[in-house]
Amino acid sequence: MRIIFARHGKDDERYRGGWSDLELLPSGVLQAQKMAEKLKSCDITEIIASDLPRTMQTAGIAGDALGLPVHPEPRLREINNGKLSGMLNTDALREYPGVFFSTLGFDEPYPDGE
Repeated sequence: MRIIFARHGKDDERYRGGWSDLELLPSGVLQAQKMAEKLKSCDITEIIASDLPRTMQTAGIAGDALGLPVHPEPRLREINNGKLSGMLNTDALREYPGVFFSTLGFDEPYPDGE
């Protein structure tokens, strides 16, 4: 068995991602389409993706190109950044200084996150 990991296409970098509802930008859609073309030669048999919109959108583009359904899997979500999720970076920097682009300590959660 071979497992291929792929990141979602580009989303709006003005916002914190995490568990947000951000969707792909047009450039992210193009990235996903290019990825899908490359995957056609990889004998993909199953697509499993995080259930977040930007990952489902990316995986859906690949699935359409490969003729495969996408199986959403919430356990593949990235870290829950709590109150910062979907927040404008400028607001996050002001409201949560030191947490905005922080790599938190192992036992230090995001506000209302993990």
